[in-house]
Amino acid sequence: MNNKKVRPLALAAIASAVALASQGAIAHTRLQTPTVASGANVYNATATTHGCHNAVTNSNSTPVIATSVVFPDESATVQIRDAVPAGQTANDYVAYEGSLEDFVDGGAVFHPDKVKSRDVFNSEDIKRDPTTSNSVGFYAKDGSLPGLDYISLLPFRPGAVFVNEGSCAKSVQYVLAIADICKVTSKTKFSDEVVNLWTPAVGSDFDGPGLHGFNSPATLTVTRSTPLDASCGLGQEVRVVPTAAQINRDLPIPRYWPSAR
Repeated sequence: MNNKKVRPLALAAIASAVALASQGAIAHTRLQTPTVASGANVYNATATTHGCHNAVTNSNSTPVIATSVVFPDESATVQIRDAVPAGQTANDYVAYEGSLEDFVDGGAVFHPDKVKSRDVFNSEDIKRDPTTSNSVGFYAKDGSLPGLDYISLLPFRPGAVFVNEGSCAKSVQYVLAIADICKVTSKTKFSDEVVNLWTPAVGSDFDGPGLHGFNSPATLTVTRSTPLDASCGLGQEVRVVPTAAQINRDLPIPRYWPSAR
């Protein structure tokens, strides 16, 4: 489909489902390389920069013993907004009624390959869509990252995503869901002392309202490599957000976290 200047769903602005924080926020779990060019398949890594809160020392010194990473799959919610000049307040994202393939050619989502590494955690595995068997993320456990003064890099290769050059997409941003686990507990016992949840607030069991990092997920943005058509103006920014159902299915670590009680 050649859709120059695809319009948002409805004329009035629709409130964005999630208000995402900047990728460069300090002391949050983020990607080592948060922005890549269209078609690039560069090696990347999740970067965990601190542990969970320690009430005794009033610091984030509790070690991370496991981490879980989820990329949005084909069921993801697609949102768009018109780009604005640098320095101006960005528009709100609005729901898009069409398909992600209107903005991305071929494979529209990432299916990451984990790079084998035991630098921090002794065991790891790929998360797969139970229907398609496509990879949707990975986890690592059985280790310990000191809560302070150390950074964990979990290497992976995301695969390539190609921006549809016939569209007005300036960039396509993929929102991840990541959990840094300091103690294995049930969901009812989640607190800043046991887990850091870097997830979008979409109504999943892992939103973490009121907890450190609430609604502040990591993102991977794919940028357009060719000029926009003149009819596109400044272009459109696209965002791809995992659904609550996918996060509930894919963020847990099988037979490990969260516990039943």
